[in-house]
Amino acid sequence: MHMWGMVTDEVVHLGGLIDGGSDRLTDIGTSVLGQACREDIWRGVDADRFRNAAREVRDLLNDVAEQLEQQARVLEEHVMEQDAASARDNLLADPATPSEGGGGTEMPSGVVMDLTGGAPAPTAGGAEPDQGQPRENRGDDGDAPPANLPADEEAARREWDAMHPDGPTWDEMMAQYREGAPDRPDFEWDDDFPFESKKGEETLGDRASWARWEAMLRGGQAARPGLDDALAFYAHYRSAEGTPMEFDYEEAYIEDESVRANVDAQIRQSQYAAQAMAAEGRDDFSFTGPSAGESYYPTTENWQKTIGGYQQWSSGDVTVDDQGNARMVVTVHAEDRYNFNANNQDIATSEPDDANGRFSELGWAQGFDSSGEVVRVVEWNVNSPDQVTVTTP
Repeated sequence: MHMWGMVTDEVVHLGGLIDGGSDRLTDIGTSVLGQACREDIWRGVDADRFRNAAREVRDLLNDVAEQLEQQARVLEEHVMEQDAASARDNLLADPATPSEGGGGTEMPSGVVMDLTGGAPAPTAGGAEPDQGQPRENRGDDGDAPPANLPADEEAARREWDAMHPDGPTWDEMMAQYREGAPDRPDFEWDDDFPFESKKGEETLGDRASWARWEAMLRGGQAARPGLDDALAFYAHYRSAEGTPMEFDYEEAYIEDESVRANVDAQIRQSQYAAQAMAAEGRDDFSFTGPSAGESYYPTTENWQKTIGGYQQWSSGDVTVDDQGNARMVVTVHAEDRYNFNANNQDIATSEPDDANGRFSELGWAQGFDSSGEVVRVVEWNVNSPDQVTVTTP
């Protein structure tokens, strides 16, 4: 069952369970594994190897315990905010009636958590900016901002080449557009941690690390609604299914200014490619274009974790009437491979990629292909190709 708002008593109970779990893990690390690390009851090479593994597990358990304690504090803060919001609502509804506090079912603005595991939903007020909600859950603030295209082809060329210092250049890209149905380019993805390449080699430290990351995932699902896309993708990675997933590229366009710049540049390039084909006398045609790496890396944590560095290409349908009015329905396709890279680290947390890559090698997790798209309608006159109108269909 999904809900808006918070049943504060239940969330307080959840916080207590999480806090209690933290205490139990601390006790295990201190008492049980503390005993296992004693040197007066067992000596030798095997004993040293066992104690080293036990110390590693103890340290990881302590990390998990600390993460759980932090999430319990986050829930406590949310409960306090909810109580304050409920008191404010009661006061506004009837200033003469003192608030009883707690048990509120709605907050006056922003995003609230759905503790049943579903996506976050907007509240009635909607005053806080969206941080990562699916579009179907947004209010009026979910409309896409207007496209910001270069003024003319020369400006577009300069901007593209500046965005792609290592290529491909604007002219190289333009030369690869061709008439025809959409034709997805071939992509070669890196794979630093091949799936099941070290299957059966797990250690106690691996199991403790797996539990630590599970706790971080569940804590994020409970307390970080703005990471809904990233958490869904990470959960799929940990399922080891390896099946493709789609991301909401329209949502990314709305929320992330770098993604928006990437899409706008692709739209402008596609429009000039279509203009060149129309200038040759074509008046009803389809086109497909080449792929290029994203120009700007996502700026928001949600989309850094969901797509990171990715590829774009476009396809479209164009008609031109007798007055030279052109109409293009263009689809900007985004493609990525969700996996982890050796010796890299997360931008927001500095956590190394190697830990999660290890899970793939053991066969516990698996990378997967992902994709999304943005569709726009672009209109102009072939005699004035720099004057365009871009709308959302």
